[in-house]
Amino acid sequence: MRRLALTALIFLPLSAAAAPPKILTLEDRIAARRAIEEVYWRHRTWPADNPAPKPSLDQVLPESAIRARVEDDLRKSEALESLWSVRIGTAELQAEMRRMAAQTKNGTMLRELFEALGDDPYMIAECLARPLLVDRLARERKDDSDFDTWWAGESGKHPVVEPTSIGPIDPVTPSATTCTDDTWSTLKSTIPDALSGNTAVWTGTEMLVWGGSQSVLGFRYNPATDTLSAIAAPWRVTTGVLLGGGLSLLNYRWLHGSVAALLNAQEGGAKPRMSLWKQVLRYIVIGGAVFAAYALNIISLPATIAGLCSFVVALFVEAFRQFYFAIIRREESF
Repeated sequence: MRRLALTALIFLPLSAAAAPPKILTLEDRIAARRAIEEVYWRHRTWPADNPAPKPSLDQVLPESAIRARVEDDLRKSEALESLWSVRIGTAELQAEMRRMAAQTKNGTMLRELFEALGDDPYMIAECLARPLLVDRLARERKDDSDFDTWWAGESGKHPVVEPTSIGPIDPVTPSATTCTDDTWSTLKSTIPDALSGNTAVWTGTEMLVWGGSQSVLGFRYNPATDTLSAIAAPWRVTTGVLLGGGLSLLNYRWLHGSVAALLNAQEGGAKPRMSLWKQVLRYIVIGGAVFAAYALNIISLPATIAGLCSFVVALFVEAFRQFYFAIIRREESF
């Protein structure tokens, strides 16, 4: 009997440690993300010259936006595994939590974030560490300054899948360190090139950096989690589409003029001629315009290519149009 009791005492802790981890539903993750955003919004500064009261979080970030962010994080997690065979497991999430706790520049806020998640290591790992980690790894794997444009078209190909259950997570304690004025430290994440003439704004929770002589991209630095990430520039997509569409229209006019000249020459009995060097020069101009705009970082290359592809459609439209009118003219001649 004593041996049976001893055996029970030995295996009881083992069975407790081997208990399956809690399963988070999508709604659990959305609720956790809202708790995180509540902490950030509480510390977000409100302009002193704005007479209106600071709005509630629901007014600036509705539940639909929070849901979209959570789903986007899960899509990135799935994309990491399906595209690059990178699976985020217990070890990776534990390492990310330890990194945040050790390198935080705002330990007070990080502790508030942990408390908002009930100081539950599993919740912290899945709802705070995972989104930061998958975003950083996806950008590193893609290795493309235009990641956001690429991801806007790619994300729909990846389902919202709950990650595989992870094992037990050890709790971590945020460092008590805070930001010290006029001091700098090296970040392990990808950092932008040196900027001059840029704009920087402190929001109360993070530093936003935009523009400058070397780049027109934006970056945000979160001292609580010690993370740096890019700010999407949707206007680069717009300028890319406009540039591509404009060049497509120009090419359409060139094609229209060339085809019309050939048909008129044929109708007049002259031998049709088309100057090859003019055609080559035209496409050199198009390529040069795209290269210059891309070098200045004012366009999204995928968006520009999409705009340029429209002149393929223009080619078929023009060919059909000319073919149709050629048939009409021939019928009228009879």
